[in-house]
Amino acid sequence: MSILWQDDPPRRRSQAAAGGAGWHGPARARTEPCPGPHASRGSTGAYKSSVTRPPPSGERLRCDVDDDQDGRVRLAISAERLAPYDAACGGDRTAALRLYSWNAEVAGAFLGPLHCLEVVMRNAIHREFSILLGRPDWWDAANVDLHPAGARMVEEARQELVRHRKPAEPDRMVAELRFGFWVALLGKGRDYEMRFWRPGLYRAFPGLTGPRGPLYDQINSVRLLRNRIAHYESIHQRHLAADHEKIMRLIAAISPETADFTRRRDRVPAVLARRADVCDGSAPASF
Repeated sequence: MSILWQDDPPRRRSQAAAGGAGWHGPARARTEPCPGPHASRGSTGAYKSSVTRPPPSGERLRCDVDDDQDGRVRLAISAERLAPYDAACGGDRTAALRLYSWNAEVAGAFLGPLHCLEVVMRNAIHREFSILLGRPDWWDAANVDLHPAGARMVEEARQELVRHRKPAEPDRMVAELRFGFWVALLGKGRDYEMRFWRPGLYRAFPGLTGPRGPLYDQINSVRLLRNRIAHYESIHQRHLAADHEKIMRLIAAISPETADFTRRRDRVPAVLARRADVCDGSAPASF
């Protein structure tokens, strides 16, 4: 299967109401209080926003905590960290905690696909560099001439292994090197296009049809998403369905079998489909 890189799908405009509104009693219907700038798609591909449901019986939703506990949780997390969620939910503090919880849930779901992409990509790039430069520790070859930032990452990985009294063997170095190191090898670097990509690095992506530049842009955008997740930042405002599909396309460009393996175990689509239920309080987040 060949993959032709195209621009990401157009971003959807926010369908959230300007003031935001949550459900505050059994007599009112409730709508999704904070769909965010890009409402998430369910299995049908339709975007879920302003989904109206009848309220459940009883004064409180089972998945919400009491107001006192809400306050203590908010204090522990900090007002600064919750401020963007408050803004996204029009000042509804309970809805903001729901959105915060769903953000944690969807971030966790992305870890599986990101894991598979990083592992298969670094293994494929390492394989092609080993062939191209004729040695498994190709980063130490005299003619590799890495960009200074890449050379620094190699030395940091080596020192980290030494610090833990582990030998700087090729397999250990591959695992220790940062994701950013592997992404940068697909960039311009020091004439990486002519020195690495065209002579053989392109073989790391057998399913790719297209030039190196768009591939680098795609993978670098995934790196930025990965970093936001690693630092527990908000991702709910992103077009997450498009982010997810981008990751799966990249895996498939390297290994279609691994892409199929990942899809059969992937939780992201189900979590995206749960957003409305978690945000309106009819289901708890699970992370």
